[in-house]
Amino acid sequence: MFAKMKKDKKYNVCIVSDFYSPYMSGLELSVIRQANELCSRGHKVTVLASTQKKLPKIEKFKNLTIYRFRSISILKKSPTFRLAFPLEREVKHILLKEKIDLIHFHLPSYLTYITYKASKKLKMPTVTTMHFQSLNHMTLNIPWAHNTFIHKILLEKIIKLSERTKAMIFPSKNLMGDFKKMAHSSRYVPNPVDSKFFKKYSKKNSSNNKTIFFAGRLMKEKNIAILLKAMPDILQQIPDTHLIISGEGYLNKSLIQLAQNLNISKSVTFTGMVKHDQMPSLYQQCDIFVLPSFYEAQPLVLLEAMASSKALIVSSSILSASELVKENKNGFLFNPTDKKELAEKIITLLKNKKLREQFGRESYKMAQEFTLKKSIDKLENIYQEILS
Repeated sequence: MFAKMKKDKKYNVCIVSDFYSPYMSGLELSVIRQANELCSRGHKVTVLASTQKKLPKIEKFKNLTIYRFRSISILKKSPTFRLAFPLEREVKHILLKEKIDLIHFHLPSYLTYITYKASKKLKMPTVTTMHFQSLNHMTLNIPWAHNTFIHKILLEKIIKLSERTKAMIFPSKNLMGDFKKMAHSSRYVPNPVDSKFFKKYSKKNSSNNKTIFFAGRLMKEKNIAILLKAMPDILQQIPDTHLIISGEGYLNKSLIQLAQNLNISKSVTFTGMVKHDQMPSLYQQCDIFVLPSFYEAQPLVLLEAMASSKALIVSSSILSASELVKENKNGFLFNPTDKKELAEKIITLLKNKKLREQFGRESYKMAQEFTLKKSIDKLENIYQEILS
């Protein structure tokens, strides 16, 4: 068991993640919440990330400093999806300047590789969080990286990093079990969700429509097309159903076109990227939250839907799905390639208000296991164990 963190013990922690802000997917939000909470507890946090348009290369806040390195976009249609390419001497200078005690990696990238090389020379301990379900999850949206040769190289690098890092952290117990043979020192730290924030701003659906909600990147691994393809069957039985798709990504135009081809455009709203402080109202106005992804580590949007007391319908191919969705208790699982099964389960819930409310209460109850406090308590204990 970990020793409890001493309240007066504060550390200088370096968080390494190419994706920080303004690209606000689940990974970034999880890292940002982690950084902000560590700062609020008195730790000093230094973030190494990629450059983004209109953002300075160095940003300083209370207890938080962000350094951004030259970067390139790996997806032409998603310009904020960028990887950093620093020089080792630049990273070493920052690590020494900020007097870093421990480095925390969040993405297997060139930035991580260079920072790890610098940490080894400076004899600084490292930990790594695995945010991906598989190698396919990491490379699915990068055409040149989605092949056997690249996967082999990536796997070798991840294995080497896991062997040399002090702890491999996983946001999902199932994911941790899947990688256990690889990681010598596995730790479980769930992604944090602020359930009070989502409950505080609750606003019930005031329309007569039955509303389905999806939030996430509009990219291949999210499998959004299956949700659109299920809509004609749903509308046939419940004509006043409306689907809200929130997020941005390179599939935006093709998904809008698919909705037009299916003659469901009037029943689908694409919101684009929504500011985080506006998300609670979208969760609260929906009747069901659906996540049809092929891959996820521990989806933050699912935790947010749970914190918003929502009934869930989630793809069974997500490793962490069975941890977050208890069949017939707070939602249903479905085969992500079966639009008929998806439609049937959505119809079942939309027709049964009592069941939706029952599932929603159970979701909120389960969400209390993933609070920001509990998550960062676990993380602090890992840091304490390594640095004591």
